Amino acid sequence: MAFQYTEEELALAINKNVQDDESLTPKNAIFQLFGSNESSVSTQLKIFIGKEVLKKHKLICKFLLRNHLLNKLKAGSTEFIKKFIDFQRKDQIFEAFTDNKNLYLRLIVLKNENSFGSLLIDCSRMFYRLKEKFASSDNETEMRKFLVVWFQSSFMSRNIYEKFQKLSKTNFSLMEFRRFLFTLKHDVNVRHLLKWTNSIKTDNFMEPQKLKGILDAFCKEAVLELEDETLKIKGHLIFLSAVKPEIEMYERENIKHVSIFAEDACTIDSDLNNNFWKGMNFSVITNKINVNGICKIVLSGNGYVEGNKKAKSSNDPNFNGKDGEDGDPGESSGNIALLTKEFFNSTDLTIELNGGRGKDGDDGGDGFDGRNGVGVSRSDINNLIVNYNSLYRDSWSKFQNYSPPNNWRNLEDYGSSGEYIWRKYQDENGRIMTYSFAADKGWTYTTYEIYFIIQGSNGTSGSSGGKNGVGGEGGYRGSYVFQNPETGENFSANVFQNSGKSGENGKVGK
Repeated sequence: MAFQYTEEELALAINKNVQDDESLTPKNAIFQLFGSNESSVSTQLKIFIGKEVLKKHKLICKFLLRNHLLNKLKAGSTEFIKKFIDFQRKDQIFEAFTDNKNLYLRLIVLKNENSFGSLLIDCSRMFYRLKEKFASSDNETEMRKFLVVWFQSSFMSRNIYEKFQKLSKTNFSLMEFRRFLFTLKHDVNVRHLLKWTNSIKTDNFMEPQKLKGILDAFCKEAVLELEDETLKIKGHLIFLSAVKPEIEMYERENIKHVSIFAEDACTIDSDLNNNFWKGMNFSVITNKINVNGICKIVLSGNGYVEGNKKAKSSNDPNFNGKDGEDGDPGESSGNIALLTKEFFNSTDLTIELNGGRGKDGDDGGDGFDGRNGVGVSRSDINNLIVNYNSLYRDSWSKFQNYSPPNNWRNLEDYGSSGEYIWRKYQDENGRIMTYSFAADKGWTYTTYEIYFIIQGSNGTSGSSGGKNGVGGEGGYRGSYVFQNPETGENFSANVFQNSGKSGENGKVGK
């Protein structure tokens, strides 16, 4: 071999120099070997030395690459995995190893000498083979799939759901996600999700944006919109207990229909039975409905209790009592439609769709009573009749000068001196007194006659009582539909639907 090296010595020298200097290039290797005699080295020898240097670098790189990949992937380093995949897309895999100086500098030498060959291809194959074994993202994918199924199942409790909502507003790591799951009440779904989460082999999420996207979509707050007297509630997963207070804040008179559109599931976990829901139409359109607990929805119309009032009675004989007002009809029940592909625990739901009771008609007002006639007693006659001893012996003037008390008014007065007297009087009660005294003079004697009569007054007619009010008609019962709109399958629930009772008619005034 040229100069002081045998072929074996040259190979050993090249190997040692490459081992000692990770940045050794073929040119530098020739200089280290021959120094100032470099110009005397043949081209063929230089080529040989260059190939040997690059060959040694490749051998060392293969070893270092395998160890580096093995260490990083066994540790589940998501930072390295993402960096490797990113630089692979850019065709710059060597840049993924900057934290390993020995390896990185040798790769730079190979890059500059355009001598990677199949090294990087083999590196990529080794990366994915080791990743699949030690840091597969399959479990992370399965965890996300299960979480989606759980959200869509309608079996997530509101308490857990609201905790996921808070989590969705933060940036969290895999470790923080695990700690979060441990804070939840451990039902079968939480345990299953923990199982998948604990099986993730990386030190963090490989695709955190996908998990974040799932939480953002499912944990988005429901949106309420009032349109043409219909209040629409839209969201992915809707809990009735959560949206109920918001719904009931609206003015009742502006709403005739409340409609829930849940893309995935609606959980009925609250009663709807206050005045806001009386006569309301209600619908839910979703993929799944779950009744969580014993719940009641009361859409029955408002009605009236038994009892009525009496119209105003007359206080004047010329006017009848007021007619009673007809009762108002009872409010009709609202209708309900629950349209879903699956309906869980439907028999735990009770729905009332009864019409309201009609209002009782008012009683007619009483008419004004007529005045009773005033009669005549024996005492009245004794006190009023002219006081005399004898028709024959008493003087004519006693009979002629007779006058009743001042409360009697003279209506008629006829007479002829010494022959007859005929008078008619009336008192304040309308009684009529007729007083007559007459003398029938003959040739031999005179006949006297007195006529005294008091006629009781007539009673006056009273006014008529008012007409009775007609009882209000009962409200109509509501209708219901619980159905899978795609198959026509009907679901069952406890439904009470009766027409409202009509109110009682009032009584005619007396």
